[in-house]
Amino acid sequence: MISVVLNSCFSETQAIAIARHVPYVVGMTSAISTKAAIQFSAGFYGAIASGEEIPRAFELGENLLNLNNLPDRAAPRLIGKD
Repeated sequence: MISVVLNSCFSETQAIAIARHVPYVVGMTSAISTKAAIQFSAGFYGAIASGEEIPRAFELGENLLNLNNLPDRAAPRLIGKD
C-alpha cells in the first residue's frame, strides 16, 4: 500500500491535498519537537516493520507520545483518502 509521511511541521494542508491520491498520509498540525518526532517515528515505523496496517501503526506512534506525556503529542494527524 502506498502511503506518505510528511516529515515537517505544519504539513497538514499538504497532507490533505496528497490524500486525494494515496490511501493514507501522515502530516503535522503544528510544530513538533525532535523528541516527539523520534518517539512517534519509533512507534509508527516499528509497527510497520512488524506488519501492522497504517492506521494501527499511527495509533502505536501516538501511544508513545502519550506514554511520554510530550506536550506536542497532538501534532501528528492521519488523513485517509476521501
